[in-house]
Amino acid sequence: MSDLLELTSSPGSVILHIEEILAQIAKEYSETTDLVKRDSLLNLHHASLNIVQAGVPPDDLERFLEARARHYRGLLIWETVDGEGNANAEALERVTAREIAAGRMSEDDKLRHLALQGAEAECAARQSDALPSRASKPVGLWRRLLSALTGR
Repeated sequence: MSDLLELTSSPGSVILHIEEILAQIAKEYSETTDLVKRDSLLNLHHASLNIVQAGVPPDDLERFLEARARHYRGLLIWETVDGEGNANAEALERVTAREIAAGRMSEDDKLRHLALQGAEAECAARQSDALPSRASKPVGLWRRLLSALTGR
């Protein structure tokens, strides 16, 4: 984290090192389960990209915003993925609720809508006892979501 703080010590440094900053944030985010550290990393992510966004030409702004959202959503989805690569919709619902409360995500974000729909479906399936065991659970929707939002 100290390397990140050094790289983000000034707006000029952020602009020069944004790729390295984003890679380091993703690495550290994936290596921790500490919610306080993840919160700090997400705040650093947003602050760094706000600095970069200020200099993005109007013609490139839409593409920049889409890429920014993809990277951010990828971090959030990473938090909900188990060791087998399966995203948990109920965990994603909790993560997106936390992000809305923190002010980093809007309530109408498409990831939030997908999380709510997925959590509702998982809950309904579990209540009707229709959900197979975790080992054999089909993950098509969530695997496709993970792939679409992270580019993997």
